[in-house]
Amino acid sequence: MISDFCVDLASLHGSLAQRLEAVKAAGFHSTVAQAATLVGELDARGTLDLRGVTLTALHARIDYEGLQGPLHAHKLGVAQSLLRLCQRLGCPLLVLDASTLSVSSNTIGSIVADLRKLSMLAIVLGVKVAWRAHPGAAHARDFMVAADVIQLAERPNLGLSLDVQEWLDPEADLAQLDGIDAQSLLQVQLADTFSPLSPAQTLNGEQRLFPGEGLHAPALRALMARLGQVGYRGHFAFADVRGDGAVQPNADVMARAERSASHLALDVLRRSQPLTLHRRRAGAIPSVG
Repeated sequence: MISDFCVDLASLHGSLAQRLEAVKAAGFHSTVAQAATLVGELDARGTLDLRGVTLTALHARIDYEGLQGPLHAHKLGVAQSLLRLCQRLGCPLLVLDASTLSVSSNTIGSIVADLRKLSMLAIVLGVKVAWRAHPGAAHARDFMVAADVIQLAERPNLGLSLDVQEWLDPEADLAQLDGIDAQSLLQVQLADTFSPLSPAQTLNGEQRLFPGEGLHAPALRALMARLGQVGYRGHFAFADVRGDGAVQPNADVMARAERSASHLALDVLRRSQPLTLHRRRAGAIPSVG
């Protein structure tokens, strides 16, 4: 029931092996990670033993797009390095935050051109790229702006990562999502918080709780229902990086994650797991078509 959900490895403590074992022990088969969490664990070949856990997305903030000259060349090289890392780790998705640099170009054409260039580099490696708007960005501060850019770019392996924070405001207009192509939405990042939020407010690590642990359960349910209506069938990621999880053992953090994912799967997504042939014949639970 929790196969649609991933916990960021940055929510956990200890070595990479300890974190991965905690993920597996909680019943999760996949995870997401910040690039900074993994690079120090690479072996001499630049690879990792992920202990049978699938890495579904690698997340980084490198301020890539909209630069010129030597700055552009430098950031392009950093992006290429991340794409190669994704390929070596068997990770299908690189999530990049929109640039925070004030010196970056604010012209849509320049940003689109840079993302197209990144897409071309990624496609030959079998990697997709998701671009994430956020309130701290220089230009792409909200999801709909990012959606317009991605639509203009028109690349099959270039899409969007949606961060729930701008949709937790009670006045957020979920109807805006109706025009989104579900194929372009590659990841959804969920969170809850203990305080009200406005669209311009950045939800930092100390404020992020797992979905359903804070004040915004109704808003989360409404958002996920809307995403289901527009056809999103991808995974949901969440993290507790510097909040309460910082003082809890890994087993307790993952127990919270399992409760959150199970609730969302059963009560919000209502996605059923396939039943075994034995259980179907026994009639223990009727088949759901």
